Amino acid sequence: MDFPTLWHEILRPSPLVIGPPIQTIRDGKLRLEMQLVSGERIAFDSTSNKILAD
Repeated sequence: MDFPTLWHEILRPSPLVIGPPIQTIRDGKLRLEMQLVSGERIAFDSTSNKILAD
């Protein structure tokens, strides 16, 4: 699933996600990170189109 679809259909409507995704680079890879109400973050790896636990 591509990120725009994932964001608009699943993540954005979720009460567990706080605010918009933030673009970051970690280990030379572009990621989109989302803050959760628990204080944790989840990240989407733009290269592999996978969700990563942070």
